[in-house]
Amino acid sequence: MTTIDGINRVVAEINETAAAIATAVEEQNAATREIAGNVEDAARGTGEVTSNIKNIADSTAEAGRISGEVKTTTESMSSDIRELQQKLTMIVRESVAGNRRGAERQRVNRPTRVKVNGSTEETTLKDVSATGAEIERVDSVNQGSHIEVEVPERGSRTGTVTRVTDKSTAVKFADASAGA
Repeated sequence: MTTIDGINRVVAEINETAAAIATAVEEQNAATREIAGNVEDAARGTGEVTSNIKNIADSTAEAGRISGEVKTTTESMSSDIRELQQKLTMIVRESVAGNRRGAERQRVNRPTRVKVNGSTEETTLKDVSATGAEIERVDSVNQGSHIEVEVPERGSRTGTVTRVTDKSTAVKFADASAGA
């Protein structure tokens, strides 16, 4: 083997090593480009997720605002319906067909006392007739309870509770012929 052969062999090894390094650098560049592309895709995806989360938060806030408006409107309508129901009840009660009592009603709306089961309670006498009365709701009575109602300027009247609602109690007097 001659010196030239030795040099040629070293040059060939250097060429192989340089080719291997070039191939490795190219593979490294390809991997770096792929990683950069993946990072870019991840960043774009993160931006989309962030945007979607913001859209969901905005939609949720809007839904909450609308829900509040619906609740307020519903409460107002419910109040209006109760008021209308009370007015219609009064119209029907004051009409000839709606007056289930045997005598004309008189609006009173005055404080009074009732006796039930041995105890006295304060309430308001809403209206009265010769045959009965309507008072504000008394919690201690049920339909069928015996009750004594103090009727201003007419004295005490005993009777039976005929109806109990969340706002009033109806009483039918035991002696309908006693002063109207």
